[in-house]
Amino acid sequence: MKSIINKETDYAIRLLIKLVQFNEPVNMNYLSKNLYINRPMLIKIIQILKAKNLIFTKKGKNGGIIINKKYIHINIYEILQKLGNEFDVSCCNSFGGKCCKLKSICMASKLFNECKTLIDDKLQQVQLKDLVYENIN
Repeated sequence: MKSIINKETDYAIRLLIKLVQFNEPVNMNYLSKNLYINRPMLIKIIQILKAKNLIFTKKGKNGGIIINKKYIHINIYEILQKLGNEFDVSCCNSFGGKCCKLKSICMASKLFNECKTLIDDKLQQVQLKDLVYENIN
């Protein structure tokens, strides 16, 4: 079964959740080890998040990655949008519903639309800081 959220976006969200816990730059080796993300993938995720202005990087002895404080209260839905990972539950609702001529009378389409609304609503309710896990470094 195909995931709604792709692997890169999953890793990006996990990285942001981890960074919310720190007020200083976090070492990339620490992040790789603690998030179980291999270094090349982590570098790719960092580049994506940096390009979207969600994080900053600092070079040098005390360098590392730090979250842009402006986004500490961002919700998961907004992160997905920023990362271009918007989705529909079904093709019935894609392209503004223009791909299916039966949409107005199809009960399956209505069900899929309700599911999409529930998912979107939940993702809008949850902020990064709400997902911080306690007692794990």
